[in-house]
Amino acid sequence: MEVAEALQSSEARYRILTEGMKDVVWTLDPVTLLFQYVSPSAEALLGYTPDEIRAKSLDDSVPPKDKDGVRALAAERVAAFEASGGSEPLHFTDEVLQTRKDGTPVWTEVATRFYRDADSGCVMIAGLTRDVTKRKAAESARAESDELFHAAFDQAAVGMAQVDLEGRFLRANKCLCKMLGYTPEGMLGLTFAEISHPDEAGRDVERSRNMLAGESDTYRVEKRYIRKDSSTVWANLTVALARGEGGEPKCFVDVIEDITGSRTSEQALQESERLVQSILNTTPNLIYIYDIVENRNVYANREVTAFLGYSPEQIEAFGSELFANILHPDDGVHVAEHHARLAAASDGEVLSVDYRMQRASGEWRWLHSRDVPFAHAPDGSVTQILGFTVDVTPQHQADVDLRESNARLEKMVHDVTEVIGKVVEARDPYTLGHERRVAALGKAIALEMGLPGSDIDTVEMAALVHDVGKLTIPTEILTKPGLLSETEFALIREHSSHGYEILKRIDFGCPVADIVLQHHERMDGSGYPLGLSGDGISMAARVLAVADVVEAMSSHRPYRPALGIEAALRELRRNQQKFDPTVVAACVRLHESGRLDFGPEAELG
Repeated sequence: MEVAEALQSSEARYRILTEGMKDVVWTLDPVTLLFQYVSPSAEALLGYTPDEIRAKSLDDSVPPKDKDGVRALAAERVAAFEASGGSEPLHFTDEVLQTRKDGTPVWTEVATRFYRDADSGCVMIAGLTRDVTKRKAAESARAESDELFHAAFDQAAVGMAQVDLEGRFLRANKCLCKMLGYTPEGMLGLTFAEISHPDEAGRDVERSRNMLAGESDTYRVEKRYIRKDSSTVWANLTVALARGEGGEPKCFVDVIEDITGSRTSEQALQESERLVQSILNTTPNLIYIYDIVENRNVYANREVTAFLGYSPEQIEAFGSELFANILHPDDGVHVAEHHARLAAASDGEVLSVDYRMQRASGEWRWLHSRDVPFAHAPDGSVTQILGFTVDVTPQHQADVDLRESNARLEKMVHDVTEVIGKVVEARDPYTLGHERRVAALGKAIALEMGLPGSDIDTVEMAALVHDVGKLTIPTEILTKPGLLSETEFALIREHSSHGYEILKRIDFGCPVADIVLQHHERMDGSGYPLGLSGDGISMAARVLAVADVVEAMSSHRPYRPALGIEAALRELRRNQQKFDPTVVAACVRLHESGRLDFGPEAELG
């Protein structure tokens, strides 16, 4: 007796432990591939209840092409366990991509333990399944990030290198090898000092030591390198110290830009200046320097005058009033606020603004400007800004068109939903208008509860089609004047599932199909078809459940006359454990304040 009680106590503690775990604990017969035990957390992970999982074998849960493989793997591991003598458990860990009940994939880590059952002597499998989807996503993202980094590193238009903490090259990209005349293999093993000009090697060592001492994580300097052919290359060197996850120094990352030309040729600099001016005057962007103190343009490239269509004489005549004369009156305030923000901006800070300007032809165009501080007063305040502007009129018009298109699409979805509801009503004249009245009541309850606008629209849309599953039920059952038989009522109960199957492939932009599936579920788990309870039922479905009951009891049916709203509310109170109390309370408030009106002509939308 004491042994049995101890065993029962041990089993109870085991169940408390396993049923409180987030990970799924299970046992499996490797011969039949039937689960003997599955902890409740399986439903949170896979969407299936433990009973659903135990009801079918493991190979019924995998695609047909994988069935033989599953059985072969189980047999192979049982054989390995038997070959080991079977006295000690055998452990395996696998990563498995599984499919949830709703069809979504989930990566799992499955740890299995093969052991011999003490009572039956049969080999059994004990397992623990853990959701590793986030870890797999992180690993994938990390691998993708590494791949992108290596691609950017190797194909960069400037020299790049990774150097160990002793100054020895670990890796050099194509550009750096070409710059210094070495092959990638030839660079490996060289030290930084070996390719640096003798006058500068010592300074590089000192700067590296400072970085390792924590005085800085980066430095930038112009320096000389010695090519393999002994010629000199001037370069801009930027060095950053890469650290590990724990903050420990890992290596130096060097960016080396060849600046030999700019260092050795004044002519090249002058040509560069002419090139810049040429680019400014040929770029399709409007480029300008604007004085925000004097409110006038200090510089404008040719595209500014070409785009606006004013002649130089007209622009000169406008003087400091040019901007004020061609800026749209409605945009004056927020452009002035933009200039005020720029006046307080830090160097390098980019601020953007959209506004309209009028061309000489009278046409208004939308422009997008990106401005940065350019010149400062002695006190440090910004006096001039450098701006780059593009014409974004087509984009603005596209945004307007898109908003109008979305509005038309939303109306179309709503109209289609109403049509589906009317098709259902056409088969059952006794419930004519039922779905529209439920939609009106559901919307009123959702508004009274203060639900978000999108949730209110979802309740209304789901209500309009909540009985679409009745299309699959014979009309003679729907319109039968007497009580339904047990078989007939069972058919009626299937309309929620049938409705879900009809609607699940339609993209309503909200979970209409799920709500239709759940609208006969009850808070205490007594509903159908899934027996959901509490938070397992969506709020929209809870609202729809109350609205459906109140409307149904308040309306005439073939098998009884209308019972009235008071009777419906009494039914809700009598079965309060079945309905969400906040939804019921909102419905009662609507009735008591005289706002509970869901007649056949109730307005929707």
